[in-house]
Amino acid sequence: MTLTDWQLRFEKWLHDTWQHDDKAHDVAHLTRVWQSAQRIMVGTGADELVVLAGCYFHDIVNLPKNHPERHLASAQAADETRRALQQVFTDFPSDKIEAVAHAVHAHSFSAGVTAETLEAK
Repeated sequence: MTLTDWQLRFEKWLHDTWQHDDKAHDVAHLTRVWQSAQRIMVGTGADELVVLAGCYFHDIVNLPKNHPERHLASAQAADETRRALQQVFTDFPSDKIEAVAHAVHAHSFSAGVTAETLEAK
């Protein structure tokens, strides 16, 4: 399956199932993040599928800036990412799920998680 195939599947699922009220963090935002990530990772050797999935799932749980548990949102998003990749996208390579979850968890400044992989960085 190509990256474009995965992207289209992620976008369709998110359009069909993702419930949120934040218009700044919609599927168009996720697409822009992916477009930026593609430019950033040129020549790095990063796993493109891990980065793609990380881009599309990084805000799957997005708490408001003033929410008392805001610092936990990326950990919750990582958990939801694991669930979605295992239960919805059952053909997603299982050996890449933890790398995607780490990238999602580490993306948040407020979480204070150190990015340990090239893809998370």
